[in-house]
Amino acid sequence: LANELSLKHDGVKAYRIISHNGFKTAMGVFIDTISYMPEGFRLYFWCQCLYIPFPSFDLSIGNLDDINGKWDDILPPNFANKIKPIYQKYSKIETLNDLITSLENRTIPYTASINNKYELYAYTHLILGNYNKSLAYLDKIIELEDEDIYDWVQEQIARAKTIKEYIQKNDIEKALETLKE
Repeated sequence: LANELSLKHDGVKAYRIISHNGFKTAMGVFIDTISYMPEGFRLYFWCQCLYIPFPSFDLSIGNLDDINGKWDDILPPNFANKIKPIYQKYSKIETLNDLITSLENRTIPYTASINNKYELYAYTHLILGNYNKSLAYLDKIIELEDEDIYDWVQEQIARAKTIKEYIQKNDIEKALETLKE
């Protein structure tokens, strides 16, 4: 499957890397079991921005849930052919600009929690040099201080405040360095 989609593979993940000035994003497909059907699988599209700390594998961008079946059927001759047309819209994402545009225009699904969406948008815009857009999303992260989810997002808020301060001081290099920490 990975070869058919021109992706590298690592176990159940097939992926490729897009990079912008050293900031990397891994994206590809992932095969997972279906909890209510242990003999079955589901195929997901995924995207992980490696410049955003995330404690687990993020399956919130895209979903190929039209592609599922039984493990015994995983390698039928037409399996890759069934996936290719669905995967095509994801394969067109070749840059971080393509990614952020697709997400903001909702041409690919993104079901992450609001705080994780804001982080992806804020930091991707920062990397792309869209500082005003980055600041707008950083403000949205910081506003989460007043929400019931504060305990869950306090590290994200602290990071957003730090990066916002650097941007406002026009110390973009320091803001970008913070993303690498």
